[in-house]
Amino acid sequence: MTGEILEEMVHASNKRSHSPVQAEAVSNKAPRVESVTEIMLIEALLAEKHSSVESLVAGFIQKKLQTELPHSHNPPALQERIDQAKVVEFVHTLLDEKRAIQIISPHQAYKIRRDKPDRIMSSRFVIIEKKEDNSSRTKARWCLRGHHDPDLEAKVLSGKCHSPTLSPMSRSIILQLIVSCGWKLGLGDIKGAFLEADVSRQTSANPVFAELPPGGVPGVAPGSLVQVLGNIYGANDAPHNWYVEFDSVAQEVGFTKSKLDNCLYLCHGDDGSLQGVLGAHVDDTISGGCGDKYDRAIELLKARFPFRKWRIGEGEFLGTFYRQHDNGEITYQQRDYAQHIRPISISKERIKKPWLPATEKEVKALRAVNGALGWISSQSRPDLAVQTSMSQQSFPNPTVQHLLTANQAVRRCRQQSDLELRVPYIPAEQLTICFWSDAAFANNDDHKTQGGWLMGLTANDIRFGKDVPLHCMAWKSYKLPRVVASTLSGEAQAFATASGMAEWCLLLLAECLDGPFDLENALEVLKRRSPVGITDCRSLYDHLVSLGSGGALDDKRTAIDVAIIRQSIVRAGLEPRWCPTGHMAADGLTKDKGEPLDLLRSIIRSARYQLADETTVLERAKAERDRRKLAAMSKSQESVSSEP
Repeated sequence: MTGEILEEMVHASNKRSHSPVQAEAVSNKAPRVESVTEIMLIEALLAEKHSSVESLVAGFIQKKLQTELPHSHNPPALQERIDQAKVVEFVHTLLDEKRAIQIISPHQAYKIRRDKPDRIMSSRFVIIEKKEDNSSRTKARWCLRGHHDPDLEAKVLSGKCHSPTLSPMSRSIILQLIVSCGWKLGLGDIKGAFLEADVSRQTSANPVFAELPPGGVPGVAPGSLVQVLGNIYGANDAPHNWYVEFDSVAQEVGFTKSKLDNCLYLCHGDDGSLQGVLGAHVDDTISGGCGDKYDRAIELLKARFPFRKWRIGEGEFLGTFYRQHDNGEITYQQRDYAQHIRPISISKERIKKPWLPATEKEVKALRAVNGALGWISSQSRPDLAVQTSMSQQSFPNPTVQHLLTANQAVRRCRQQSDLELRVPYIPAEQLTICFWSDAAFANNDDHKTQGGWLMGLTANDIRFGKDVPLHCMAWKSYKLPRVVASTLSGEAQAFATASGMAEWCLLLLAECLDGPFDLENALEVLKRRSPVGITDCRSLYDHLVSLGSGGALDDKRTAIDVAIIRQSIVRAGLEPRWCPTGHMAADGLTKDKGEPLDLLRSIIRSARYQLADETTVLERAKAERDRRKLAAMSKSQESVSSEP
């Protein structure tokens, strides 16, 4: 049972990450916010590998039962809408318009079932009440059960069960370029994207068939079979086939694919200047640009694919809401999603005994909460990253105390749900990368060290101590993979990791702004925009700026990390800087404490940072601390007033 559900889930997501729109096509959801919880729970748990297969099953079943409509035996009015939706999907779209299926009569189907039973898959309808733009409609999506695919092994071996998705860093660079270049934000959503892929050339002499879904299809004779001709949802290779189609068309119309991210497309004019950018994440696109070549490419893209929506300046992309303001700056947040996350139910008796192991039901609930927190903390809430990471590390033996800690993270998530990430205006010629790295020595349950880094796009003037605009573009809180014996060792390991991420971002930024380059020239390209790396570990800073001190380190693994960072200093022109702990933006990614998180949130809200002057930064942190206390007080008053 678990294996079958897991296969259904994997083919409902079909890859590591999904857009909410794509998830809707193959999963079960009602409000858009809930679909994100389901799909990104799968994504977060698969990507981070913090828990076992049962977590996927728990989250999937929970959302499935909450949001999917039954295929039959409904009240008459509802059943009529469901039947109409089935006909629209199966007959009008798949059979007549897309010619993606062929119906086999019961007589012929009998022979196929007798002679080729191994070539028959099962199928089902995913039926939801889709809510968008203050309206709703009943929607049915016919999906294959991919785990029954007779060619599954061959597809896996050929690599056709995987497809790339847009990286968060590429998304952030797209947003920054839109603001810095004065472009308009464009958000697109392709209708029935998978069906646009031409897979006729893949049709083999041994065709694949599918049984009719439970509940049948009005107008289709019971006992019929369906021959699969197109790129049907639920097929293991459907995402791959769609990506190949989109990639081919995007390059044909004038975009150039990035060498560093297969889902990032660039449009440069004849003079080499950047005219536009395009990011693709399954059937969702995010773009911006201005120029004849870019405008023509977008129009050709719209002509080829049926975009259901094309929103300018405001809209949703991958479960996050974006808004471009009159001054051109962009903010994005997941306020609604944050408000929909619910804490774990724990009895008063168990709360008094925090050392007790969590029950099976509580473990499933904790996994679901961790999945939801993992998604929002990775997309728009850096201030939740450390609580989420530590909560995920409580497995495989979580206790009641871990449940209480997770609930505290949920409360913080809801209390600070108005937190927005801001993309400020920074002149394109001034853009560079800065990062903060930190490590909290032996602060985990198993005495492992929590590391964290925050990556930002900022102005080159940051190195001169000026108060500069800052776009917090990427972040991570994680347990260091290697056990360390000292604070210096942990700080060096975290800084080395962050410097590698900074180099990748610099190359991506250079590819966008300067045009394509040969990777063999990467060393030359890296030095065009020297990054700034900030640590609050004085001993690490001293080792980095002093010649010949690496060999003096007793811990030679630490010496290796220091050597790696020094190589980055030479290769990328990295400028290491020291700041006091009160200025360390990444402190809130390694410690679950109020002061560091206040500082982090204040930097996010203001979208500014000053490396030298302590007064400005500390004043912002104080304002954030006061804001947190006021929010907690307001929440407490609401709870008291609601008591009978």
